[in-house]
Amino acid sequence: MKRGLKFSFGLALALVLTLLTVTGAVATMLLSAQEVVENTAVPMAKENDTDARVVDTYTPEQLTQLIKTANENGITLDETAGIMRALRSGEGYWEDEAVMEICRAAFGGPFPDWTIEEKRWYSSVIAKITGYPESEAESYPLPGPGDMQPQEARETAARLLKEKYPEAAEIENAGLYRRIEFFSPGWDENDQPTEPFYSFDFKPLDLRYRAFSVVLDRHGAYQSDDMTPSLLEGPYTARDLESAVGDVYRAATGTQFSWSQEAWHAFGEYLPQADRSQGWGMQYDAYLQSVYPLPTAGDMPLDQAVEIAKKDAGCDETGDVEKVLLSDGGAHVWKISFQPKTDQGFGDWTTWEIDAGTGEIRYRGRANTALRWSLYVLSATCDEIAKDMLKQEEALGLAADALRTAYQDDSLPFTDPAAFQAFVSYMDWRGVWSVRFRTKDLRYGSCAVQITEPDHAVTVTEQEPMTPDGDSLYRRWQEVYSYGEWDQETWIAFSEALSKTEPKEWKGKLLQKTVYPPLSAAKITLDEAVDVAARANDWPVSEATRATLLSMDGKPVWKIRLSGGYNDWLYEIDGDTGAILNREAYKPDNYDFDDPVSMFTLRRDYAPAFLAAYGPEWAANVALCKAFADLSFDEPDLGCLDESLYQTTVEGHTVTFTALQKDQPSYRVVFTEEGLVETAEKLP
Repeated sequence: MKRGLKFSFGLALALVLTLLTVTGAVATMLLSAQEVVENTAVPMAKENDTDARVVDTYTPEQLTQLIKTANENGITLDETAGIMRALRSGEGYWEDEAVMEICRAAFGGPFPDWTIEEKRWYSSVIAKITGYPESEAESYPLPGPGDMQPQEARETAARLLKEKYPEAAEIENAGLYRRIEFFSPGWDENDQPTEPFYSFDFKPLDLRYRAFSVVLDRHGAYQSDDMTPSLLEGPYTARDLESAVGDVYRAATGTQFSWSQEAWHAFGEYLPQADRSQGWGMQYDAYLQSVYPLPTAGDMPLDQAVEIAKKDAGCDETGDVEKVLLSDGGAHVWKISFQPKTDQGFGDWTTWEIDAGTGEIRYRGRANTALRWSLYVLSATCDEIAKDMLKQEEALGLAADALRTAYQDDSLPFTDPAAFQAFVSYMDWRGVWSVRFRTKDLRYGSCAVQITEPDHAVTVTEQEPMTPDGDSLYRRWQEVYSYGEWDQETWIAFSEALSKTEPKEWKGKLLQKTVYPPLSAAKITLDEAVDVAARANDWPVSEATRATLLSMDGKPVWKIRLSGGYNDWLYEIDGDTGAILNREAYKPDNYDFDDPVSMFTLRRDYAPAFLAAYGPEWAANVALCKAFADLSFDEPDLGCLDESLYQTTVEGHTVTFTALQKDQPSYRVVFTEEGLVETAEKLP
C-alpha cells in the first residue's frame, strides 16, 4: 500500500550524474514547462492507471525520464527537493508533487506566486493526471469574454494603489515586490456562488517596505484595498520578526529550515531592535551573538560545502539538510547539519562547520537537535549560551532514572535503542525538557517525563503499565507496530495475544471478537478487491490506504479503506466472490466521528458495540451526519445534540430529533435489532 517502488541505486546515481552534465547539450528547440508536463508528465501518469483506479505515483524509470526531459529543456530542479531525493534513492514519486516541483522551478516560486493563467492551467493538468473531474479546477477559473482580462486587471490594480498610496510607487518592481493574484469565484454567507472577483496582494521582498492589496470586480471596478505597515514601523518581538522574515523572504515552511541566506541576514540585522519583554528565549541570545553575512564571490557555493560534509561522513545521500552561512572572526563558515544515509538507514544528526574560503572542516560533532536553534549558530556560541543547561544526554539519563524509580525496577532499559525510541526536545518558551520513551518491545510500556530548567526538577507525565491488559494491549501493539498499518501476520499474532486477556472496554471486546484469517483464506486477491471498491466508489479517484482480511462466519472478507476528495470510504468485500457486502463514508482521521477501530473490524460487530458504548443519541447523530452533513468538517455539525435547537426522544430502536425552531429540519434514525442503521431521514 506504499507509494513508490525501489530500483537500482547505482542506476539512479549514474542517471543523476548524467543529468548534472546535460545542460550543455540541450534540445535545439526548448519546450516550455507546460509542454514538458503535457507531452511527458501527463501521458506517463495515464500509463500507470488501471481500468478501475488511478495510480498516483511514477515508477523510478518514469521519474528518471521526466527529470531528464525537464533538464534538457532548461528546467533545473533544486537538488534538495523531494523529487531529486527520490531519484537519487531509486524510488518512485507522487505524480502531482512531481508536476508541482517542475512548475515551481519553471514559474519561479510557490503556487500563490503564479499568474492566474498558470494556476488555471495547473489545476486542469492535475485533474487530468489524478482523474479528478474538470470541475475541481473551477476554484481557479479564467475570466470570460465579458470580463476584464488578467493583464489589464494587473495594470489597473497597480495604478489604483499607486494613485492612493505614495509608498506604493515601486510595487511593480519585481525586485522589491512579489505579486499574488487570483481570479476567484465568490461565495455568500449561505455558501452560494456569487460574482467572481480579482484580488491582488503585493508582498514586499524587504522588511522595510509596506504590503498592499486591492480587490476588483470581474469587470475591473474598484471594490476595496488595504495597506499594511512594515514590521519595522512599530514595536515587534523576536517571534514577530521570525514570522515576518518567513513571509517576506518566501520561506516554504514556517521554520528556519527553508530560510535563504538573505533571510538570515535580515533576521540578524533587525533582531537587536526586537522587544525582549515577551517571548524571548535563550535561542535569541544565541542569534544575537551570531553574524549572518551575505555570500561573497570568494565563498564556495552551498552544494560544494554539502559535498565536503557528505564525503567526510562517507555517504552519498542525506536526509534534509540544515544550512546557514556564519561569520567567525571575519571568516565565512558554512554550518551544515544532516543525517548521513547508509545501508542501515539514516545515522545520527551531525554538524559540520566548513570554512567557506578554503573548504577546511573547522568543526565536526553530533548535532544537538533538542536545541533546534543550535543548528544555526556556531558550536562555540551554543556551548557558551547553554553551558549551565542540561545536555541532551543528561536530560535523557535523568528521565530514565526517574522512571526506573517510579516503576521500582532498575532493570528497565530506557536507554537501549532496541527497546525504546527516545524523543528529547527543549521548549525554550517554557524552560522545560520533554523526554518521551516510545516502546519498541511488547514487554514495555511507553512513558514520558518533563524536566525544568534551571532546577532540574523531574515530573513523570506518562506512565503506562509495563504489563498491558486486554484494554491497553491494542495501544501497546500500535506503539510497536505503527498504529494499525499492520500486515496480516501481525493482526493474526495480535489476535492470539488478545485472546489470552479479558478486556473490560468495548474496543478490546470488539477486537477480541474479530477473527483475522491468513491471506490464503481468500480467493480474491487484495488488488482485485481494491479494484472492486474503486469501480463502485462515487469519487472518481481514490487511493487504497489500508486493507485487512477479516472473517465473517468462517468466510473471508476484505476490509478496505479508500481515501480521496476529503473523505474516506470503508468497503467490506467478499473474499471468495468479490461482492460488496457493506460500504460507508466518513471524514478521515476524525476519531470522535468514527473510531479507527472501525477500519479493522466488521461493520455488523462494530456498529452495535459503538451504539452500546456511546448511546443511541450520539450514534444517531453520527448516522445523520453521514447522511446529510458536509463530511469535510472535522466534527458532525447538524446540531442535533444541541438542546437549545432540538428535543431528543428515544423510543425503542428509534431516535427522533425534533427541531425547536421553524427554519430547522427534524430528523429520525431507526436502528435494527442488531444495532445497524436501518433508516436515517429528514422528517417533513
